[in-house]
Amino acid sequence: MPSPARSRPFRLVALVACVSAACGLLPGAVRSAAPVPWAPAGGTATDPAVRIAGLTAAAQRAQARLDVATARVVQVRSALAAAAAQLAEAAARTDAASRAAEAARLAAERARRQVETVAAAAYREGAGGGALARLLSSDSITELTYRRELVGRVAAERRAAIRRSRRAEAAARTAEVAARAAREALAVRVATLREAL
Repeated sequence: MPSPARSRPFRLVALVACVSAACGLLPGAVRSAAPVPWAPAGGTATDPAVRIAGLTAAAQRAQARLDVATARVVQVRSALAAAAAQLAEAAARTDAASRAAEAARLAAERARRQVETVAAAAYREGAGGGALARLLSSDSITELTYRRELVGRVAAERRAAIRRSRRAEAAARTAEVAARAAREALAVRVATLREAL
């Protein structure tokens, strides 16, 4: 495809030829003495210098409009390329956020299962005497206190793990939603820019 700068002379000559043919400047054309809108005051369509000057001015105005339109197309294409690149980045961020949300959900599920396992074991132990069995199997009050404290710490750590995993899961979901919203906004921008072409 020829560059806009290289095809300008051809377009200008073609435009002058078309306008000349339409206005009767070419050999064999019917000439009229009527004034034309682009002719200077007092000029007529039969004066070749006036007609050429008018056609040249019209061609220059048309070329200026074409240059503005070409610049606008270049600008829109540049904006479209930038928006498409941003859309690809947003898609990658959305995919990463989705993977993080899924990993957080799985971690929360593992923490819940662990707590359920500990709770079930505590229930089974409680059915067999639980605290009384610990009291009777302990060699001293210190050992009983240590076991109680250990069980309490384990339970507290499990509860804290569940809270952390729920917070991580919520944060991952929020990041995923934000990434999807950004991706959709960029998709709309790309579509708008494509329509502008």
